[in-house]
Amino acid sequence: MTHGTAPIAVVIVWTALLSAPARGDEAAAPTDGSAPVSLRVQTEVFAGEATAPVARSVTLFHEQVAWDFLEPGAEGSVAAVAEEIVLHDPARSRVVVIAPGLRIRTEISRSRLERVRSSLQAWARDSDDALLRWSADADCAPQPADAAPVVELDGPGARYRVVGSPAPSAVAARTYRDFADAAVVLRALLHPGGLPPFPRMAINRRLAASDLLPETVTLELDAGSLRHPHVLRSEHRFAPRLVDADLARIESASAAMAVAEVVDPDDYTRRINAAPAAR
Repeated sequence: MTHGTAPIAVVIVWTALLSAPARGDEAAAPTDGSAPVSLRVQTEVFAGEATAPVARSVTLFHEQVAWDFLEPGAEGSVAAVAEEIVLHDPARSRVVVIAPGLRIRTEISRSRLERVRSSLQAWARDSDDALLRWSADADCAPQPADAAPVVELDGPGARYRVVGSPAPSAVAARTYRDFADAAVVLRALLHPGGLPPFPRMAINRRLAASDLLPETVTLELDAGSLRHPHVLRSEHRFAPRLVDADLARIESASAAMAVAEVVDPDDYTRRINAAPAAR
């Protein structure tokens, strides 16, 4: 399936597997007395040999909160109509998902994300599919201290290769990992389909343990694996501080959240998938 024909929910799920966060064991706020992380992450996701991204996002870490902006993709891509803002708010143990074009938002507790993660893992372990069973408990081998900043993870029909770069600090690496974990589980809840989040969570764990951030993430799938693109690659650019335009964007997102109608997650998913033109 190419990026020109895949349903948008599928592309979003695979985008999350390549670039998003996952549930962390602790809140993203520092617990060692250090200052909150300030970080800007720009991500582009490519399918196969395509030079135009199928999805783009900007993630802004500011005052113990992460604002994740899923932007329109390149002209003609299936992500061109998608726009979502996700507020990761670990201090309040919640995630807020906003669709500005539809003026709706939904709130999900981190405890619910943990229940989703647990249920999804149990389901994958019992699956008849070898790839899904492997994904449930996938893990990366420990890396020697002098190893190159590359993490690889192979399963039946799927291969991850991640090139890391040094994080500004250990706190930044841990904060990004917590965000990335939560994001992957969130996508599995709101846009089900694709490989479960556990292989990427294992990679997140290994990167954070080495104080690394992902620079390039490549996922290769054998033909027929879950009927998804054969190769997806995400590229990340990090900046250790926010600029005035980023702060203005956060302010605008806060305003959009304030006027959005609150709906439950099921209603949110139904409405955002039923009205592509509005996005």
